[in-house]
Amino acid sequence: IAILKKGLQAAGVLPGGKWSNDTGALYVRGLPADTTNCDLYEIFSPFGAIPSQGCYAMTAQDGTCKGFAFINFINDADAQNAIATLHGTMMP
Repeated sequence: IAILKKGLQAAGVLPGGKWSNDTGALYVRGLPADTTNCDLYEIFSPFGAIPSQGCYAMTAQDGTCKGFAFINFINDADAQNAIATLHGTMMP
């Protein structure tokens, strides 16, 4: 499946496949070390469409999350809704 995904991304056939500006982009901080891109997608995708590779947890050399990430929504309104809902959320 990895080859299929890479081919679709390279062909540019996936909607929102190219990040062209900061509209709809979020910076998220305060994340635990075990955060993955998949975790971010599961948290943020209910707010709206996120392109392929639109969730990116910044990782250290050992693969753990550095505590921050970037989320790129296709529509800015979806990003604003996520901010309004999740901003200031405290982890248990």
